[in-house]
Amino acid sequence: MRLSLEAATDVATYIIFDPSALSADAVNPRKPFETVDAITARGEAICYSDCSDGQMRFLILVDEPPDAEMVARRRHKVENALLRVPSGRLVATGFEDLWGRGRHRYSPEHFTARMGAVAIIPAGDYAVDAFEVDWGDEPEEEVAARARPGDEQTAGTIGMTLGCSCLATILALPVVWVQAGIETALHVTAWAGTIWWLLFLVLKYSGAWNRMAALRKEVYAKYPGAVLVLRRLPPGAAGGSFRPGKFGENYADPSRNE
Repeated sequence: MRLSLEAATDVATYIIFDPSALSADAVNPRKPFETVDAITARGEAICYSDCSDGQMRFLILVDEPPDAEMVARRRHKVENALLRVPSGRLVATGFEDLWGRGRHRYSPEHFTARMGAVAIIPAGDYAVDAFEVDWGDEPEEEVAARARPGDEQTAGTIGMTLGCSCLATILALPVVWVQAGIETALHVTAWAGTIWWLLFLVLKYSGAWNRMAALRKEVYAKYPGAVLVLRRLPPGAAGGSFRPGKFGENYADPSRNE
């Protein structure tokens, strides 16, 4: 079984787990590092961190080996970790989802993956091998090779123009405010807002931009950033010796990674 789950994070940490395996008192928003250590040691979750915010696509392989190319490109791995999936509901999401908006108390019954996705797998305990995949420049090379002539340059120009105009306005406003007063600053803001809106419309309805966005989404779907290989354990085997389920650059141990 192959499943692809996309997740996002603003705290540079992702979590893959079954909400039914994690009790409310296991999550302490005030002590996130201790929470990660405790829940991965008990096999209640797998945590991944590449030291950056953003999005990540996880490939979940259930009782199926990874492709040879993925194995050849793997890094920052963990082997023989335990993952308990009592309900069969596997979630990949940002670690901050454990306390939700306003740092509310985590509830297994009412948990919602606001920053991730959910898949259904056979319930049970699993031994997990997890690793990053270093694809190098291959995804962008495929995008460039498949793009329509001129689309990549046009989309890049539109995005750069919008970004530069926003940055220039943000940097200029304090100077205008000090030198010319608040009224002039408000006029500048109004004109800048109009320009931003026009540029946004150009971006939204640009055929080149939309085609490049769709192409990148299609291509990157083939290149998962991280892979989890799950092997279902027989009843009673979860009491054996397992590594804490942490992997990625933030948890790298040079003595056993690579």
